[in-house]
Amino acid sequence: MPRDYTNVINKIDLIASKVYGDLEKAEIPNIKIKYVKRKLKTLKSIKPGMMEGEFSINLHIQNKGSVELENIILKDKIPKGFNLADFTPPEGVKHEVIKTDEESELQLKIPELKGSESIKINYKCAGMGDYPRYEPEVIVQGKEIFDADTKESLGQMENRIATIKIVDVMPTMSLAKIVKGDLDKISEGLICRLQKVEMKEPEGAKSRIRRTPEGGVKLPFD
Repeated sequence: MPRDYTNVINKIDLIASKVYGDLEKAEIPNIKIKYVKRKLKTLKSIKPGMMEGEFSINLHIQNKGSVELENIILKDKIPKGFNLADFTPPEGVKHEVIKTDEESELQLKIPELKGSESIKINYKCAGMGDYPRYEPEVIVQGKEIFDADTKESLGQMENRIATIKIVDVMPTMSLAKIVKGDLDKISEGLICRLQKVEMKEPEGAKSRIRRTPEGGVKLPFD
């Protein structure tokens, strides 16, 4: 004779109902998010060195905000006709020289820069002629995320600040307007990523012209 599970099912229903009732009474936590604007300032000076054709370049990176900045990429162009002659990076800072056609670029990775802290970078270049000035490029990549099991890097944590649209392209710069977001949250060192936008053409009225088996057409009023 098959067993009667009615009482068991009723008990399960009663427990589920009680748990669901407790969840309904529970207060939903109110999480407040405070956005703190990053304030990063970059200073650069170029001075002639002791030897002819030698120049001393000094970079001063200041975190003028209260938020810790992580994985800062600093790019400074070395002009045509010059090479990196002398450089001792600060402790913990990695660097490499990237060749780009006739010019090269010194790239540094600063692991972190706490609020109100600064770092000074000094290097020398040697070559022929005048040393033109280029402004350094600073990119804050943010905290790097690792897989809990494989310990493999998953990239940096990024937050979308705004969406912009390029409205005018010039030889050395582009002008953009803010489509979505707040201008006060945009600061130097943010990463701009290209977003693919699919343009949908408006659908018009369907044609009522039909082709005949003989290769002709049949108009709506025929």
